[in-house]
Amino acid sequence: MTLRTEIDSIPAIDQHAHNIRKPESALPFEAAFTEASDPLSWQRDVPHGLFYRRSIRQLAELLGCPADPESVKRARGEHSLEQLTALYLKAANLRALILDDGLSPQDILPWQWH
Repeated sequence: MTLRTEIDSIPAIDQHAHNIRKPESALPFEAAFTEASDPLSWQRDVPHGLFYRRSIRQLAELLGCPADPESVKRARGEHSLEQLTALYLKAANLRALILDDGLSPQDILPWQWH
């Protein structure tokens, strides 16, 4: 077992997570990869960022699809919000989330959902 494998096997606690948004208030996919609130930035800048590009590859591997944004978006659409959330949390090996539910409280799912 390598050091990376050993570290990856330790369950983590996300000590500052935000609630999942309600499906009806979901933002565009690209908005998840930035703190910018400008839709133009989401379209123009995000696709060129290293975090976005690496994340596309990782999501594609997890979802079993080609590593391009449109394929990842299509593959995500084949799963329910509950299925995607469970898949992502399992892949992240998270034992617990400490939720900060003060960000857009009208647009998020309640902590009990999580």
